[in-house]
Amino acid sequence: MILNSFFDRVVLINLARRPDRLEKFTAQAKSVGLEFERFEAVDARTENLPPPQACAASHREVVTRAKADGVGRLLVFEDDALFVPHFEAACEVVLGMIPSDWQMFYLGSWPHSIIPVNNLVARTDGTICTHAFGFKSDVFDLVIEASMGPTPIDNELSIRHGTIRTYMAHPGLATQEPGFSDIRNTETNYTDFIR
Repeated sequence: MILNSFFDRVVLINLARRPDRLEKFTAQAKSVGLEFERFEAVDARTENLPPPQACAASHREVVTRAKADGVGRLLVFEDDALFVPHFEAACEVVLGMIPSDWQMFYLGSWPHSIIPVNNLVARTDGTICTHAFGFKSDVFDLVIEASMGPTPIDNELSIRHGTIRTYMAHPGLATQEPGFSDIRNTETNYTDFIR
């Protein structure tokens, strides 16, 4: 799978109490030959944290470990990431079209701005969603800093997109599976918003 050769490490963030999501993600990853490491998410319930802070803490720990291990390119999935049809073939094409100066790349997102680069990749200076995104080591510290901000990590990253070269697949390669959100504590469906 090209994602495993393009990125040095692929990580899935998954709550221990959501084996259903792990099973679904594992099945779709297996279907395209994607290898990943599972990171047990920080659980807001057991850690007595607001859910957005627990989510940010999970991302922070994943990035901190990657930085300590000398990882150059990191791809992070949250366990509700859902691949689009023909995901493997689409990745092959899209990853070959990302400008070489990229620092952060979203496989799927909810963009505030879209600046087309070509017919499959766009630049953005503001997008949210962290269900499927990758970044280079030169922005690891920025992601760690964003994870400690006062708002959810995707909002904190969005604020910083204007200062780094952020691109997105357009149309997206991954969306979020509708269902119960452990962060919002309610049923969610972002199908109409994630591109």
